[in-house]
Amino acid sequence: MLAHACAAQPLTTYRDKPPIDHARLTAGDDPVLAELFALMRRTGTVLDATAALWASAEMTGGGPEAAERARQNSDLAAALTAQAHRAGVPIATGTDYETPPDDPFPALHEELAFLVDRCGLTPEDALRSATAVGARSAGAQQLRGTVEAGRLADFAVFDEDPLQDIKHLRTVHLTVKRGRRHARADFEAGR
Repeated sequence: MLAHACAAQPLTTYRDKPPIDHARLTAGDDPVLAELFALMRRTGTVLDATAALWASAEMTGGGPEAAERARQNSDLAAALTAQAHRAGVPIATGTDYETPPDDPFPALHEELAFLVDRCGLTPEDALRSATAVGARSAGAQQLRGTVEAGRLADFAVFDEDPLQDIKHLRTVHLTVKRGRRHARADFEAGR
């Protein structure tokens, strides 16, 4: 919806969105958005980009026209999120779609990979977006989001370092949730 800050007409309803200039906005340096991102940075506003949504839609079918629309919106989401990140806007990791029930990992993993692969975040930035920034955006930064004394013990242990490659998040060995261990080997997809 950030793109509509640059639309010729105001956004009045989600259904009747005014046209936007994809070419202008995917260039990644729009001055109108630069002002908006500077304001967001000054006020501490967090962007929950849900950027990978359109990339997931590219794979769902719907014909060539729907796939092209999804591709354009995916490119736009990546460009706007990248510009916001470069401007210093805190990015939270969120999703607006679900992975299939038989997928052993949630859509969050795809979102994190999209932030790294398409939006220019480092793996460290992406992990921070899912932890500390996510907790802050939910108003829970005093309880979770970082590993510190006095906070809930919520963290994961991996066989391979996700700071080296964000896809290593899929090597989770165990999860600790509120101090209780949950081994990945005990997990059954779809249960």
